Amino acid sequence: MRADRPWRRRPGRRGAHARLGLLVAVVIGAAAGLVLAHSDVLPQLEQDTVSLRFAERGPQPAGDIAVVAIDDKTFDELALQWPFARSVHAKAIDALRRAGARRIVYDVQFTEPTVAREDNALIGAVGRARNVVLATTETDAGGGSDVLGGDEVLRAHHARAAAANVVKQPGGDVQKLPAAYGGLTSLAVAGAQGLTAPPPDPSGFRDGQAWIDFRGPPGTIPTYSFSDLIVGRIDPARLRGKVVVVGAGAPTLQDLHTTPAGSKPMSGPELQANAIWTVMHDLPLRDAPGWLGVALVLALAALPALACRLGGAIAAAVAAPAAAIGYLLVAQVAFDHGTVVPVSPPLVALAIATLGACLASYAAEQRRRRQVTEANARLEAAVTDRTAELRATQLEVVRRLGQAAESRDGET
Repeated sequence: MRADRPWRRRPGRRGAHARLGLLVAVVIGAAAGLVLAHSDVLPQLEQDTVSLRFAERGPQPAGDIAVVAIDDKTFDELALQWPFARSVHAKAIDALRRAGARRIVYDVQFTEPTVAREDNALIGAVGRARNVVLATTETDAGGGSDVLGGDEVLRAHHARAAAANVVKQPGGDVQKLPAAYGGLTSLAVAGAQGLTAPPPDPSGFRDGQAWIDFRGPPGTIPTYSFSDLIVGRIDPARLRGKVVVVGAGAPTLQDLHTTPAGSKPMSGPELQANAIWTVMHDLPLRDAPGWLGVALVLALAALPALACRLGGAIAAAVAAPAAAIGYLLVAQVAFDHGTVVPVSPPLVALAIATLGACLASYAAEQRRRRQVTEANARLEAAVTDRTAELRATQLEVVRRLGQAAESRDGET
């Protein structure tokens, strides 16, 4: 009976080895996911998931904003050289004022003085409109600008300057809008300011930035040619009551940006229009809480280990793809309802943890088989030894019986 006792303890040791291997797999998977979530490692991977979510959601309506693009058609029809004389921009602002535009956001920079007559024509048009926001990418240390002579001139004409700078993410896409840049309110915030009540919740700007809720790929927001505006070919009803963004749409003007909304670059004015729409509607697209991202990484990292404990490596290999598909569906539903949950960090954690769990399960199975083989070999050796001992005992009994028979005399 004593020889049996060590065999009863070995399953427990085997289970401890298996549990340790699965724990290591969980830790490595979770660590990889958390590092990916809190660093700029593989930024394009997460940006691609955002692009897929925008594509899956599809174009959305944007009836309260429009774009007037200085496009190739404009250059062909007006036969003007860039930059245009400021009196041309004055005509565009007057046309938008007469059409009843709710606000005019002019995404063209006017910081350097030109001919006095041209400058005065533009300032006069801005003053008549009384609802113009002018773009700049240059500010002083205090957030002031030199647009049309400075902020005092703009205030006197019921206008303001705003920062048109865009912020690219590490992967190269423009995904978010800044609340301010260089001490100056961003063009998106200034373009929407005062048009909604209450104003956007500042908490929506995490680290000073907020997601742009793109209405769709380039061309989704109604866009009209600058030349059509100048010559009066646009029905005023299409612009009445809307925020109108005017800017460079021709590729030669090099105001194009890659965004998660489609594979084609988006023009600067349409990008700003999407950002303004986002602010006007109280930043409807927001990041999930930080703790939720961590919890999702840990949950998906632990899933393969749990599946291995319940059904072995095969169960983990089956559960991981199912969990990935289910998580992608959940992420899309959350996105459609305005929450951006991280996708690549939890899925990377799931993939690494699944690989680690399968390797740990395989190693544990190999160890178990080796132990069984060794135990069988020891048992076989013990049986062989015992058989030999019994045979020797039998031979000894026969020998002794023979000796006893030979020691007796004939009469006995």
